[in-house]
Amino acid sequence: MAVTTGLLNTASRDELEAVIGHELGHHINKDMPIMTALGILPSIAFFTGVAAIHLGLADRERPSILAIAYGVVMIVVSFIVQLLVLSFSRLREYYADMHGARAAGKDAMMRALAKIHKYYAQNPEALATSPKISGFKALFIYALINAAANPLIDITPEEVRQLMRLQTSWLDEILSSHPPIPKRLKVLSALAAP
Repeated sequence: MAVTTGLLNTASRDELEAVIGHELGHHINKDMPIMTALGILPSIAFFTGVAAIHLGLADRERPSILAIAYGVVMIVVSFIVQLLVLSFSRLREYYADMHGARAAGKDAMMRALAKIHKYYAQNPEALATSPKISGFKALFIYALINAAANPLIDITPEEVRQLMRLQTSWLDEILSSHPPIPKRLKVLSALAAP
């Protein structure tokens, strides 16, 4: 596990403990090997489909409609499996958030998430420079990999409450490895105090 300079500059001690607790939660839950294994499944289905289509088209005079149909079905299945893997990944993020809340308190975990969200909301250029498709996105507490941060960002309890009320796009959510911050904050706020 590593902590970026941006996070060190931005987070208070209890927020940093919450983020580290979150990441340790991933380790305790064995999320890396589980998600790595699950992440291979859509690729297997996709490339099986592509291979079946190529085999079906190998004989130009008598293409195999059955092989082509099987290939198309497998490609569709690969996208469905990818959505299921992303859904499972989002669930694992909620579990890791619970570990962060146990480590430093739910308020610290909520503030840390809100600060990260606020940084990206205030810095659209950070969004533009973060790769949209990256195998590394799942390794971060937030689904963006830009490691810069602003040490002057602070978050008030009212800002956290406002963030919890934000509407989120269902399409953005199902295509993401991480749940939207407003949903994560709502789940954390519903936790009973330790």
